[in-house]
Amino acid sequence: MVQIYCTQKLNKFIKTGIKQSLPRKEHDWSAHLFFISGRKCIIFVNKQTLYTVLLMDIFKKDMPHINRLFLEAFIGQLQMDHILGSHEGQIRNIYNEISLLSTDNDRKTLGTINNIVSMFQDMDLASANQYASERINKMPWQALQYVYSKDMMLQELSQI
Repeated sequence: MVQIYCTQKLNKFIKTGIKQSLPRKEHDWSAHLFFISGRKCIIFVNKQTLYTVLLMDIFKKDMPHINRLFLEAFIGQLQMDHILGSHEGQIRNIYNEISLLSTDNDRKTLGTINNIVSMFQDMDLASANQYASERINKMPWQALQYVYSKDMMLQELSQI
């Protein structure tokens, strides 16, 4: 089972299905709600690889389908980064059950989320979407000893 730890801001937006924190697992993520040009967006960051997935222009009516939306956005981001390969079926099996949990205050992923959100601060939705699809996972992170999150995710996918 995959666990997504939601910030308090995202918890208030989702309102349903949020559980208390459980022990961490291998495929855990952190998620946060933020705004680009007044539109609601959700950022997901993988706890091990800092691989980032964005859902842009989200509405309250989408929240009952957040698990499916995340999975499709994740697979779409892997395709845009050219690292999906033949792993789609395995990813769908691993991510078929997703739990939304209240935040675990993980400083590494929350710091990464804050850095990425600040990059989108002055962008419009179109340029943010382009940046997210082309460059978001091609940045080296100090927390990963300056390795690209795309390369870390590729390494994790090869171990599946």
